[in-house]
Amino acid sequence: MEVTPEQSRQVQEIVFRNGGEWASGDKTEQNTQYPFLVYDKDNELRFGDKGPNSSYDNRPEPQVTFADFMSRYGGEPHPTQFDNMRKIVTIAEDAHKNGDSELSGILLDALSDYIIHNRPE
Repeated sequence: MEVTPEQSRQVQEIVFRNGGEWASGDKTEQNTQYPFLVYDKDNELRFGDKGPNSSYDNRPEPQVTFADFMSRYGGEPHPTQFDNMRKIVTIAEDAHKNGDSELSGILLDALSDYIIHNRPE
């Protein structure tokens, strides 16, 4: 997709928070000076200085515009297991603060059992 430096930053932020990375494995913002980004089916982000007609971008992945990308992926990231576990802890803390230590204990015990038997993402 063709991007400005600011759009490149936005795309990179969305890609990284959803598990993507640069082909090198890096997950830091960089290469914003290049006007084209390619995000491939292997969750790898690549940059280029030539457009869709170049051999660099002559790939089987579908071409999208920045506007299409943002309308599809620009919302909130999908919650991870950690996000969901954090919500349970927050509910347990609130229950404890409100005097419902039994509910708090049940939630934290269930969460502890889950963590022991399931490896979080």
